[in-house]
Amino acid sequence: MKYWAKFLILFFSLVIILICGFIFYWYIHGEKIIIHRLQEITGRRVSLSSFDYIPPFTLRIGRLKIDDLLTVSSLDAVLSPWSFVKRGLFFKNIVLYYPKFSYKRNIFVGGDKAKPSKTISFSPGKYLRKAQGVQGNLFRLGVQNLQIKNGQFEFVDRGVIPEGLRFSLKDIDLRVDNLFIPFLATDFFLSAKIPWSKGGAEGVLRVEGWLNIFKKSMEAKVSVEDIDGLYFYPYYAQWVNLEKSRIEKATLNFYSDIHGLNNLATVHCKVEIKDIVFKLRSPEEVESKEERIARAVLDIFKKISQDNKIVFEHTFQTRMDRFEFGLNQLKDSLEERIRGAKGSNMVGGGELFLFPARLLVNFFKGVTDLSSAVVKGTLGVGLQVGKTIGDSFKKDKVPVQEGGD
Repeated sequence: MKYWAKFLILFFSLVIILICGFIFYWYIHGEKIIIHRLQEITGRRVSLSSFDYIPPFTLRIGRLKIDDLLTVSSLDAVLSPWSFVKRGLFFKNIVLYYPKFSYKRNIFVGGDKAKPSKTISFSPGKYLRKAQGVQGNLFRLGVQNLQIKNGQFEFVDRGVIPEGLRFSLKDIDLRVDNLFIPFLATDFFLSAKIPWSKGGAEGVLRVEGWLNIFKKSMEAKVSVEDIDGLYFYPYYAQWVNLEKSRIEKATLNFYSDIHGLNNLATVHCKVEIKDIVFKLRSPEEVESKEERIARAVLDIFKKISQDNKIVFEHTFQTRMDRFEFGLNQLKDSLEERIRGAKGSNMVGGGELFLFPARLLVNFFKGVTDLSSAVVKGTLGVGLQVGKTIGDSFKKDKVPVQEGGD
């Protein structure tokens, strides 16, 4: 009995000495370790203004900067013991205060662009396979619970116009629990505001739910309200001439409910076009054919909607390991709804619904996760009113009939 008591005392003494050694090492060299490991992981220069290590595992860092990627006013973190024994950074909890993220897409295609795809796809399974089979730098950074408070995100896309289209989020509040823990569901919540450069009402983004990527199941709600549809005009300029159609303002709302179980996801999407304003014409100015068609198309849609809003709703199913949004399915669904509009005169049949899938694909490459794939496709539906007008301009055989039923 005395032998086992001595053994346990010796064992725990060695453990305590080992832990104290790691703590002392981090207390002396913690700042250099953080900078060096972040530079290895990101491939960018890293700097910080202050570093405090509070034994046993707490870090407080002031003004962390990763060149061309991230600036954080301050952060609090609790290290995981894995950071002591593995070559990486692993945190049990981390809170980022006033972080500023930036992402740039610098490739400008120019000239004629490729035709839009009929299907938008997103494959989370691809990233899971990478996490399982590739020991890259990214997977040497692990966070169990993450919070972002009052964050900002700026995306500059030079892929559509040489000077770049700027898009930003502000007042970002993000909470992710159980990130990178196998077989447990990851809970997430995101809210942010979207300031439009032209002023007016700010957009509001909200995403919440949970995801178990191993069981391929999830529940999520996504909403984006007060979207300035004309702000993204460079993405669909090749299809629409806003000057001729004289559309001055278009405001949209987007909502989606996602239910996934055993790799089968059911997605319900709703897009509201709630505010469309045309530019005023002078008394001597004649209404153009483009404007006349635009007004006629909008009148058709309003006949099947309520509260003076143009509403599109669609439910589809897809696989979670290859998330696909089929535009042909939505096309058929909307055509069926419009056929039911009493007294409406169809405009161009199937030509009315040739959806430009690339409308927002490039933009939403800066936004990750499954919800972005849903937003990419369904926002194209709202902006399709512009595409409808643009296609109608090119068709002379557009039966627009005046009068009642």
